[in-house]
Amino acid sequence: SALDFQNKIETANFVYEVQTGKNISGEDAERVRNSVWETTKKEIILGKEFEEIGISVSDEELKEMVVGQYPHQYVVSQPMFRNQETGQFDRNLVVNFINSLNAEGVEDPAQLENINKAKSYWSYIENAIKQQKLEEKYFMLIGKAMNATSLEAQYAINARKETADVNYVAVPYTTIADEDVAVSESEIKARYKEQKENFKQSASVDFSYV
Repeated sequence: SALDFQNKIETANFVYEVQTGKNISGEDAERVRNSVWETTKKEIILGKEFEEIGISVSDEELKEMVVGQYPHQYVVSQPMFRNQETGQFDRNLVVNFINSLNAEGVEDPAQLENINKAKSYWSYIENAIKQQKLEEKYFMLIGKAMNATSLEAQYAINARKETADVNYVAVPYTTIADEDVAVSESEIKARYKEQKENFKQSASVDFSYV
């Protein structure tokens, strides 16, 4: 719906501000809006394919992409997850951030608002890497479907290896006398009927004047 799309734009704007440390405006806002539009279209179109084929990303897969041995590059690239001293990605910062999203027992309105914003930010990150993983699985599946089987590959190799010598004799049609070939009127009509489209000509007019 239009409301959902607007919410996505607002979340994307917020993520942009978190990532860049500046307020979004002008061309940047337009760029983010276009990006959200393209992403939404792709999610709708490919989402139907994912559902029909049965492609999904499990919670365990998502966890591995977030805090596993090899986190997703999008998570690694987030400024807030870099150690301030080394400038390198710090997995512990991700874990601490996720734990901070628990609002249980929190009553302070300002703190609750910050937690909700943090949840929106993290939901955006998770959705982005999940969508990319789904697309990777989808296109990998298509790629495998288009690959030739081992039997087909072997047949192609053998076909390139095998050769054959062929002897043939050409008989020019001019060596056959016209009177030796009999063509009936019905055969001519049948032939014309089969190929009459080839004999069509555009209307034309020839004229001369003095």
